[in-house]
Amino acid sequence: MSNVRLGRNWAKNPIKQKRPVIWGNAKEILDTVISKRNLIGNYLIKIMADGGQGLFKVCMTIIPEDYLSESIADSNEDHSSAKKHKIDKVTSVHKLIMLATVPAIRESYENVKILFDLMKINDIPFKFVSDLKLLIIVNGQQTATSSFPCPYCFVKLQYLRNRTNINRVDPPTNDENNGDFPDKELLANKTYGDLRKDYQEFVSLGCDKKVANKSRSTINTPLFVEDGNVPVLQKCIIPELHILQGFVNHLFWIVLVPLLSKEKALLWPQKLKLVSKNYHGEAFEGNACKTLLKRADVLLEPEISEHLGGSLTLQPFIAAFRAMDKIVHSCFAVRRVQSELSYNIKDLKTALLAIDVTETLKIHITLCHIDESLEFLNDDKGFGLWSEQVGESLHREFLKFWNRRKMNNLAR
Repeated sequence: MSNVRLGRNWAKNPIKQKRPVIWGNAKEILDTVISKRNLIGNYLIKIMADGGQGLFKVCMTIIPEDYLSESIADSNEDHSSAKKHKIDKVTSVHKLIMLATVPAIRESYENVKILFDLMKINDIPFKFVSDLKLLIIVNGQQTATSSFPCPYCFVKLQYLRNRTNINRVDPPTNDENNGDFPDKELLANKTYGDLRKDYQEFVSLGCDKKVANKSRSTINTPLFVEDGNVPVLQKCIIPELHILQGFVNHLFWIVLVPLLSKEKALLWPQKLKLVSKNYHGEAFEGNACKTLLKRADVLLEPEISEHLGGSLTLQPFIAAFRAMDKIVHSCFAVRRVQSELSYNIKDLKTALLAIDVTETLKIHITLCHIDESLEFLNDDKGFGLWSEQVGESLHREFLKFWNRRKMNNLAR
C-alpha cells in the first residue's frame, strides 16, 4: 500500500491529497496466478478499470487459449451443466484479480497515470475494457464532446451532430458533399502512432487546449505503450454493455419520451415488469435494455400508440430496436459472430432513416466500428469474453469484501 497524492472526486477544482492506494505489480501478480492456477500454453489478458461504490478499481482476467474454443462450442451446443459451470467460472466476478483499488478519486488522466505507473501495467500484454469516458482518457484524448470525440477514428463532432448524415446509408456524391460527410480517412482506424504524433502537435501548439482541435483533440500521450501501427480498436475493446445501454436509453428518453410523453412511454417497460408504476429513474440497465429490444412489439399496443393516430409513427422505432436486437444477438455474446452481422448493421442504418435522432458517439461506434473491431478478436468470437459486465458486477461484490476487511483509517 502507498499514500499517493491524487485528486479527490467531489470538489469542483479538486486539490490533490494523499490517498491510500492498495496495488500490486501487474507482472508479478500475473506470474503468481498463472503458477497457482497451473495454466499451460498461451493465454489472453483482459484488464478493466472503473469507479463505483466509492472506490476506483483496476482488475484483470486471465483467459486460457483453449477456453476460447470450449466457450464457443458450449454456446452453440447443449453440454452438461458441469461443463457450463466450468466455463462460467473462468470469467466470473469471483475469478477477477485485483491489481489496484483506491477510495474517492477523480477519473482523470493524471490520477489514472499514477495508478498505471505504480502497477507497471505496460510490462504485460493485455486488452483493455472500460466505459467510453475512461477509454478516451487513457488514450490521451479530451472528452466525448470534443472536436474529435471518437476513440477509434477521426470523425468530427460536427458530423455526428448533423443528424442528416445518419440518414445516409451510402456516402454522397462529390456534388452532394459539402464537407459534412466524413472522408474515408477520418473513419480510418486510429493508431497509437497517430495519437503520439497528435500529442506532439499539441505540444508544438503550446499545450493550449483552446486549439486542441488542431491536434485532433489529443492533449496527452497515451498511457498504453504500443507499436505505432497498432489500432486503438485492437487494444481497447468496444464496451458492448455501455453501447447497448447508450443506444436504448438515448432512443427511449431523448426521442420516444418527447414523442409519446413520459407516462405513455413508460407503459412499455411497465408492461414487461421492468419498472414499477412509480418509477422515476431515467436509465435502464443492461438486462432491461435487452428485454426492451426483444419486446419492441409492445409499442404497438393501442394503449401506447392510439393517441398518435395509430402505430405507423412508431414503426421506425420498432424497426430500429429489432435491428439492434439482431446486432446484440449476432456479436454481444461468447458464441461465434453470426454471418449476417453486416446486414444487421445496415438494417439499423436504414431503420434510423425515419427517426429524428442525432448520431451519438455510441450510435456511431455501433454503425461504424463494431464489425471491424471483431476482426481483432480471435476465432471469430463475439464480445462476450471481453464484456465489461463482470467489472460492473465487481463493485457490489468488492464492497462486501471491503466493508469486512478494510482498516478504518484508510477512509480518513
